[in-house]
Amino acid sequence: MDTATEKLTTITVVAILTLSTLTAVAFVGPGAAQVGNVGNAGNAAVSFADQTTDGTTVTVESVNVSEGGFVAIHNESLLDGDAVGSVVGVSEYLAPGNYTNVTVTLFDVPGASFNETELTENQTLIAMPHLDTDGNETYDFVSSDGAVDGPYVDDAGQPITDSANVTVAAGVSGESFTVSDLNVPTVVRQGSSEVVNAVVTNPNDVTDTQRVTFRFQGDVVSREQVTLGPGESTTVRYSLNTSVAEGTYFLGIYTRTRGQPAQVMIVDEVQSFGVTDLSAPATATVGETITVNATITNPNPFATDQLVEFRFQGDRLAEQNVTLPANDSTEVTFTADTTGIEPGTYIHSVFTEGAASRRSSSWARTRHRRRTTRPKRSCSRTRRATGPRSRSSR
Repeated sequence: MDTATEKLTTITVVAILTLSTLTAVAFVGPGAAQVGNVGNAGNAAVSFADQTTDGTTVTVESVNVSEGGFVAIHNESLLDGDAVGSVVGVSEYLAPGNYTNVTVTLFDVPGASFNETELTENQTLIAMPHLDTDGNETYDFVSSDGAVDGPYVDDAGQPITDSANVTVAAGVSGESFTVSDLNVPTVVRQGSSEVVNAVVTNPNDVTDTQRVTFRFQGDVVSREQVTLGPGESTTVRYSLNTSVAEGTYFLGIYTRTRGQPAQVMIVDEVQSFGVTDLSAPATATVGETITVNATITNPNPFATDQLVEFRFQGDRLAEQNVTLPANDSTEVTFTADTTGIEPGTYIHSVFTEGAASRRSSSWARTRHRRRTTRPKRSCSRTRRATGPRSRSSR
């Protein structure tokens, strides 16, 4: 028999996991793998036939789960003792009963993180029915590190499994699309509308269509097919769900074998940066460049960034994006050219605005004097400017 297509046979014994209850993980006998809680109740059977796939799903020929549950798909790292990390796919919750032709989406497992979105080479995969031991109809085996939702086992205490040789269909060729310039806010307020975006590029010399996936905490939020010409790039955008509990979350945008991960902190409130110590000249001559300084302070217990604006008579002339560690301060500097300004007294200010839509600001008045010049013999029209020209720096 050709070993490249031969059904998986295991005759190894490897202890790899100790759980809070009496548990063991081992492989004993042909095609058997023992994972999770020993002695799970219920009867199960599974049939997983050799098949060809586009790399994103596999089909389990039949599965019987007397107590309900799931059918999980493991890769060959299960044979090296990685019971949890080997899970690459899981079905939806299955009520008690017998099922045929169950489609399982790969690389979409609650609690798992992947750097790929589809199979790119032929390999052996293993199907394993699991119980829903916590009764919530969600597969928690990975997120609990094997503590709940363990597998169905036979009379000898061995998990019930079947393996299949999975062939990736021709057409998955060329290099994976790349992901760059991932743009994710570092801190956002709960309930706010946020967008995550990145640039996806086709590095191949032919037009190709590949899948792009957006994941949040390892779960697939969105999948789309993207077609790009040779060397072409596009920006993909996804909405970020901020209606979750406060905390730090991991997310990323991935192609077939490439991707960029990031993390975002979601908080109940983001306080606006404070503005103090505004320094500006009391008088200036029309045509001079004035310099305005202010101290910006982050009152939040986390690092974040906010826009700082310079306004003249209420009109925004310049802005800076200021990033500060928790409870830290920095000085910002703005400059403004007063050429064309009519003599008079003007108010200019520095503003910040946080996600909570509260403002901090400081004002200063500057009196502008007309520059003294000798009268000219001929007259010419003078264009009146609406405001000064501004530059900013930190």
